[in-house]
Amino acid sequence: MDFSIISSLKSIKEERECLYQAEKKLSTPILRDMSLIPELYSYYRKLYPIPGGRQRISLYNKYFVFSIIYLYSPNTLAGNQIKNGLREKIAETVGINNGTRISQLCANLAFDYETYKDFRDTMDNVYNELTSWLRAKELIK
Repeated sequence: MDFSIISSLKSIKEERECLYQAEKKLSTPILRDMSLIPELYSYYRKLYPIPGGRQRISLYNKYFVFSIIYLYSPNTLAGNQIKNGLREKIAETVGINNGTRISQLCANLAFDYETYKDFRDTMDNVYNELTSWLRAKELIK
């Protein structure tokens, strides 16, 4: 009988619990009140007017969607399901008739952020502007 297995199992159990707690902390949404999404979009549109051209509008929506996903359902960016009702609220707010389009936008957001420096830089600016607005309204710390 190999008693080192017991020690290994205990260690794995402790590590799993630590990982679970870390994941829980990291996946906790910054915002929960989805009624703020239209206000955030209005502010976003003031900062960044809608560009011309279909491709530019798609990218424009991507920046906003990424910010909202990060604020409301950060674990979605790690491949988990989007929070219930969030996809529909985003679609309604940005004027997309099909919530599936939001899911399609989400599919590559983390990849785009990690891969493309221009996307990452713009995304960071958008996110910082939105969170500054939220702090000024005392909606987040």
